Amino acid sequence: MAESGPPTPAVPAGWYSDPAGSSGTRWWDGAGWTDHVQAAPQLVPTVVPAPSTPAPISPTVLTPTALTSTPILPTAAEQAYVPFQSATSVVPPRVTGVAYTRSVWWICAQPLWGIASQVVLYSTITAFGPVPVRFLALGLVVLNLVLWGILVRLAFADRAGLLAGGNGSAASAWWMLLSPLAYLVARAQHVKLWEVGAWAPVVWWSLALIIAPGLAVAGVFAVYGIVAP
Repeated sequence: MAESGPPTPAVPAGWYSDPAGSSGTRWWDGAGWTDHVQAAPQLVPTVVPAPSTPAPISPTVLTPTALTSTPILPTAAEQAYVPFQSATSVVPPRVTGVAYTRSVWWICAQPLWGIASQVVLYSTITAFGPVPVRFLALGLVVLNLVLWGILVRLAFADRAGLLAGGNGSAASAWWMLLSPLAYLVARAQHVKLWEVGAWAPVVWWSLALIIAPGLAVAGVFAVYGIVAP
């Protein structure tokens, strides 16, 4: 058959599209076309394999032996964590102040020296003979007013001593107008904020109040000579 010349002189031998127009391929021997014709090869699509799926892991039954033999190690974040410890959370700060003054001890002993002063006044008035009851009562009233003024003065001195000693607050001295106990209780409410032992004066005043009646009876007996000198 007469076909057209080769595509190019440099084309190597091989199967090429048939120049006669068929759907197959014709053999080119490097110099000319031959009569060998074959069907065109079918293109096989390239199949990309799918990623393999890992086999499911069967659940492992944890036995006491497995729990003890397989340690659970902490993660890196857990190993790096160090709990914060504050020294102030362990040792509470100590406030500095004072709980006692010389004046407050005089206030604590008020039941004793108050009764003693009344016994002395009574014995002094009755030493010169019988006196009218009205005069004796007037003398006791004046004495108690003087004692009350002394207690108020001691309360002011005690308050000044607490503030000068470092306490940030102190009870008003005018609580003494109600009673020494009222002042000592109000005083303790402030002192406990700055120092320990705030309630000790209240305890000592209560003990002195218990002892005072016995001291008064002993003083009266002494005045009348019931108790031998």
